[in-house]
Amino acid sequence: MSRAVPPAVRERARARSCPDCRAAPGEKCAPDRAGRSQLHRGRIWDARRALEPMPPHRILPPRSDRMYMELDSTDADTLVVSWHKDALEALAAYPYEAAALLWLALKQAEVFRPDGPKTNNFGLALILMPIYFLTAGEVGEAVERLIARGFLERADEDSVYIDPVAIRVIGRRELSARFRMDWNAEKASAPVPGQLDEADGETSAG
Repeated sequence: MSRAVPPAVRERARARSCPDCRAAPGEKCAPDRAGRSQLHRGRIWDARRALEPMPPHRILPPRSDRMYMELDSTDADTLVVSWHKDALEALAAYPYEAAALLWLALKQAEVFRPDGPKTNNFGLALILMPIYFLTAGEVGEAVERLIARGFLERADEDSVYIDPVAIRVIGRRELSARFRMDWNAEKASAPVPGQLDEADGETSAG
C-alpha cells in the first residue's frame, strides 16, 4: 500500500505518531508478521487528514439532538458527556480532534483529579485513546483545527474556551426525569453480551 502513497503524504506520515503500532514520530512502524516494515494504514490516513485545509467554521444550532454518554453506568449521580450530534458526526473521521475535545471537556469538569469520578464507559475510553500516544504538537494541531471549526475559541495563549453547544459535561440528575426514566428502561431491556434467552438456547442446541 505504501508504494501508492504520494511522497508528500509518506513524508508527513513518517513525522507523525502511528495509531496502529504507537510508533513515535520519526520511528519506523513495527514490522508485520512477514517481517516487513511499512507505514501502517492509520498513519497514512492521519497524514492525509493533516494535509487537508483547515475545516470551515460552523455555528451549531443550539436546539438540536444530543448524544449522552455517562461516565459510570452504575452511579445514579454520575457525570454525563453531552455531545451535539452535528459536532460528533463532524469529528467521526477525525479521531485526534474528537479525543482532544473530549479530553478538554473532561479536564474542565475536573474528571482527571486523583479523587475524580469513576469511569466505566468503553465508548468514552475509545474516543479518548489517541490522547495517550499523541505528541504535544499533534494535540496542538488538533486544537487548532477545533478552533477553526468553532468548537473551541482561543481564550489566551495557553487556554481555550469550549463551546458548550458542541460538548459539555453535566450531572446525570440535570437531565429531565422523563428522559432518565426512558434511558434506564432502555438499558434494562438491552441484551447482555454472551447471554441467550432460554428459547434461543434450545433452538441453537437442536
